[in-house]
Parts: sequence; structure tokens; C-alpha cells
Amino acid sequence: MYTTYMHSLTLAKEHDLHSIGFPLISSGFHEFPVEEAWKCALQACHDFLQDNADYGTKIAFAIPEEKTFALGKRMLKGFTQEERLPESVRLWCRKYAVLFHAIYEDEELQKNFYAYNAYQPQTRFAGVCKILKDCMKEAYNSGVVISDYDTIIKDGDFPQNDLFYPSKEWIATLSHRQILAVIAWHFRRDHFNEGSWISETVAKGYMATLADALVD
Repeated sequence: MYTTYMHSLTLAKEHDLHSIGFPLISSGFHEFPVEEAWKCALQACHDFLQDNADYGTKIAFAIPEEKTFALGKRMLKGFTQEERLPESVRLWCRKYAVLFHAIYEDEELQKNFYAYNAYQPQTRFAGVCKILKDCMKEAYNSGVVISDYDTIIKDGDFPQNDLFYPSKEWIATLSHRQILAVIAWHFRRDHFNEGSWISETVAKGYMATLADALVD
């Protein structure tokens, strides 16, 4: 699909056309995943515009379905705002991803930390609990918890259900900056919900999925 977009744009330029419209190729009857279809479309358009900055091309997409349009709009915002991920963030993710997976995938650990409450003494797995608290401190110091997360979430118009329960499929539609915003949102909740970052985000596996997305 990437090649199809690029060929069409190149052909338009060869014929001195400065505007072109596309459907979201392969997202209809072919049932290609909409997220991947948008990624191909946006990447191809971005690369063409970057390589032909002096030409001037207006690109439009004809998207009749509101849900598909909203997804593309959110992905475009994240795409245009994408920044190079700081190495300190990648290091934090690599360092703690194994721990996040261990807690979620081990039945005993998951059960213990699912019941975690910041106001109750941790009698079991105290060592793991200490590592998690160190992890939280490092997240703030390493730039994982970004300060403008709320603005990014509002601009992206994130569905509340996806924000609360981020799936691997939904996370794949986000830019690195948007993923950091989701992580920061879950961290901030910890200040108001008796340690919910541990009991919900970590114990339910969401933190493992978010960290994986930033390492890949």
C-alpha cells in the first residue's frame, strides 16, 4: 500500500497536479487492519511531502466512516508530533519490562499486587514492592512521566475505555509521545487511588504492554 500511495503522488507530480484525494486503501472489503492502513497512508504522504517540499501538494482523504476518520485524525496528530524517544526512557522500559511481565504472568504475584494498597503494610514480596517503588521514582527522573500528558490525551481525543484499559492493538495506533502520555496518566492516578498504578496498571499487564511498545 505504501508503494501505491507513493506511485500515485509521484504520478500526480509528473502531470503537474498539486492536489490529490485518496480513500483509505485496502481498509474496506479487503479487511486490512485499519490501524496499519492509516500507518501506510500517513507514512507515504509524509515521505513524499518531505522529499518534495518545494513542489506543494495538497492531500485529502475521503473517509465516510466516523470511527475510521477519528482514528486517522488521532494518528495524524501523533505522527506529526512524533519526537525521538530519549534513551533514558528506553533504558527504563528495558530495565523494568521483565518485572512487569513477571508480575502479570505469575499467578501468585499477580494476585498479591492486584490487592495492593498504599495504606496497608506489604507483608509478602516486600523486595518486589521496593523495586516497584524505586521504579516509580526512576520513571519521574528518567522522563517517562511527562508533564504535558493531559494536553496530549485531550488533543488525541482518547476513548476513556482505551485509556483505562490500553490494549496492544490500541497502543499500536499511538505515537511514542502519546504512549508516554498514557503511562503518565496511569502514574498520576496512583496519587489519588491508594496505589492503583501497582494494583491495576502493573498487575493487570497494561504496564508490560506499554513498556514493550516503547522498546520495540
